[in-house]
Formats: sequence, structure tokens, C-alpha cells
Amino acid sequence: MLVNIFVQAALCLNTWVNPLAFEGFEKNGHDSSWKLYLIYACWVFGEFVFVYFMYVETKGPTLEELVKIIDGPDAVAHVDLEQIEKEQALRSETNEVAEHKV
Repeated sequence: MLVNIFVQAALCLNTWVNPLAFEGFEKNGHDSSWKLYLIYACWVFGEFVFVYFMYVETKGPTLEELVKIIDGPDAVAHVDLEQIEKEQALRSETNEVAEHKV
């Protein structure tokens, strides 16, 4: 909802303020409205640099590794692989015993 409010505010700004800005850049009969586009281009370049350096790379790591990067090492529950392997072995043994009884 908050994002929607900011998007609507940006749309209103572009609709009503940009024409005033274009008029402000037109002085003495010279149209220098390209300066407004230069401001926008610099802003977009700044956003690109921010995203390039601040967003986390998500191509290679697994979801668990990404959670550790974003939320920290305490965000992921500790898993004891040896205990899980023991439980799986126990389950497979009980399944084999149950199959032999049938």
C-alpha cells in the first residue's frame, strides 16, 4: 500500500510539475529544456549505481544461503545432518521389516 502511495505521488509530480519545470528552463527565448532531461538521466544513473552495488546477487546461491546473506546467520535454523541421516536410516529399516512381515 505504501508503494502505491509513492507511485501515485510520483505520477502527480510528473503530470503537474514537469510542465512548470519545462517553462522554467525556457529563458530569453532559448529552449534549454534538455537540462531537465539531463537531471533525470543523472538520477537514473545514480539509481543504477545503487542497485549494482547494493542488491544481493541471486543467480548462484541457494535460498538458504541468500537468507544468511540478507537476514544474518541466526535467521536459518540449525540442521543436524547426522541426526537426520540416523532418522532416515531408522525409517528405512522399519519399512524393510514391515515389508518382510507382509
